[in-house]
Amino acid sequence: MTQETIKALVVDLEGQTEVITIPPGQFQSEFRKTTGAQYFDHLALAADLDVWVDDEGLLTQPVEVNRYLTQLRDEFWTDSGIDIPPGWPPLAGKALLTGGANDEGETLSLSDDLIAHLEDWFKEARES
Repeated sequence: MTQETIKALVVDLEGQTEVITIPPGQFQSEFRKTTGAQYFDHLALAADLDVWVDDEGLLTQPVEVNRYLTQLRDEFWTDSGIDIPPGWPPLAGKALLTGGANDEGETLSLSDDLIAHLEDWFKEARES
């Protein structure tokens, strides 16, 4: 996907986060290794924030809903003026958060400031 190292944030089912570095050309294999998922889906939450989730996460049994990630998605989209339809499916499993994309569509790293903000957000969400 990209020819540069990507700094990403892993989010698990308990809302715990871990910063990882993905070597150039290794995004798909690192996603699979980190999340345990075979296929992925992409959601753009903001110009500088993308979420990569298990595309089959809601189809596996038992379903492992990631309530923290679902809450983050809903807050970002609501703040952006996007109406979330009733019954919109939650996000499931572990996920990777990355920066947006460049003009060529290549995945970018999260900025250090956004990583710090997200880590604080997930900490507050776990404590509430």
